[in-house]
This record gives sequence, structure tokens and C-alpha cells, in this order.
Amino acid sequence: MNYEKLETLVIKAKNGDKKSKEEIINEFKPFILKFSSKFFIDSYDIYDIQSECYTILLEAINMYKPEKHRF
Repeated sequence: MNYEKLETLVIKAKNGDKKSKEEIINEFKPFILKFSSKFFIDSYDIYDIQSECYTILLEAINMYKPEKHRF
């Protein structure tokens, strides 16, 4: 995914567009699945780690500042 497209989706998602949030999540899904499979945290299963990754991704969307152009 190119950066301009990602930034456009993030701005739309930040403004409440659910479709854009879904598209961002789908774009990051392969990375999250691969990332979560490499870690072990006692008393967490892989789905807990994936859930935390998605939560952090959604928080990053909410904290994004368009004027800085750094997602």
C-alpha cells in the first residue's frame, strides 16, 4: 500500500468512515498475523496478541495528526 492511499484512509477513518477503518485493518492483517505468531506471552494465546495489535492500530488511527504526515 502506498503512503498517500494509507494517509487518505486514515484521515477518512479518523472522521468516522467505518469502511476506511475496515480497509486499513485488512491491509495490516497479514502483518499482524505474522507478527503475533512470533511472540509468546505467558497466559496469552495468539488471539489475545492479535487483538492487542488491532487495538493499537485503532488507537494509532485516533491519535493521528494529519498536519504531521506521520502515521
